[in-house]
Amino acid sequence: MTHTPKIELVIFDLGGVMVRLARRWKFACQMIGIETPPVLDDPATLAAIEQIVDPSERGHISNEEFDQRVAKLVGLTPDQVHQLCIAWLVGPYPGIAELVDRLAVNGLQLGCLSNTNDRHWSLMHAPGNPASLPMHRLHHHFASHIIGLRKPEPGIYAHVEQHTGVAPERIVFFDDNAPNIDAAKARGWRGIRVDPDRPVEQMTEHLTALRCLS
Repeated sequence: MTHTPKIELVIFDLGGVMVRLARRWKFACQMIGIETPPVLDDPATLAAIEQIVDPSERGHISNEEFDQRVAKLVGLTPDQVHQLCIAWLVGPYPGIAELVDRLAVNGLQLGCLSNTNDRHWSLMHAPGNPASLPMHRLHHHFASHIIGLRKPEPGIYAHVEQHTGVAPERIVFFDDNAPNIDAAKARGWRGIRVDPDRPVEQMTEHLTALRCLS
């Protein structure tokens, strides 16, 4: 019988796993009460925004520069873009804090690994903020804008291994994006993709099957 190594470290993505995202610009526009610029329905514009997201999530440009560049591209003011970015984080998924507490009680190391930026990172760490997460219960915090790498680049997974000292086969990783999971599996992690519509339920099922929850 093949021995399956015991899980020592549970790593969560943040957006779509611990915190619900607006996911579409039109939803964020509705949340702050402005009309959605028509260009935000244009795939070419969305691709151009992603080219601005990339350096933002690597820590290469400031929030202010991000707001200015996106504002110019879509015809909004920098302050409106700032408000949209805040609205992008809808709030923690119901039950995520309780799941984290249950894992912590069972003695597991916990961490997060996220493609994010300084603005969102600060909001998720701020007690009392609508987007605040139980970050204080996580032992390890890995953010792309601090590390300078983004998932699914292999180096960001190697960074986690080096800083935690946990063997790849003893890490379980939850993410809602297939390329990120595939990259984790390529390093020997137990990567599990979750549906952003019901991540807590799915993670609870998987963690129970892995004997991480009693």
